[in-house]
Amino acid sequence: MTTEFHAESPLQGQTAESLVQLKAQIVVSLSGTDETVIQAVHARHLYQAQEILWNYQLVDIIHQTKCGKHYIDFTHFHEVVSTEPIA
Repeated sequence: MTTEFHAESPLQGQTAESLVQLKAQIVVSLSGTDETVIQAVHARHLYQAQEILWNYQLVDIIHQTKCGKHYIDFTHFHEVVSTEPIA
């Protein structure tokens, strides 16, 4: 199964199988500020090729109330949904 990536992406032309053969890894690094204590927060995770989900995307966790305020619903933080059309 192949997925199209931006032309400059290092994943362009790769497949799930080719990434496993290459023993590819993706490192995700996030940083932000905990506004409660005004402290820098950092997180890092390493994904192995066989952990990568193809044709899925993260669930949108940013929502808006009826009065227009935005909030984050962390209960769905790790959820994904298929990007494949339903037959």
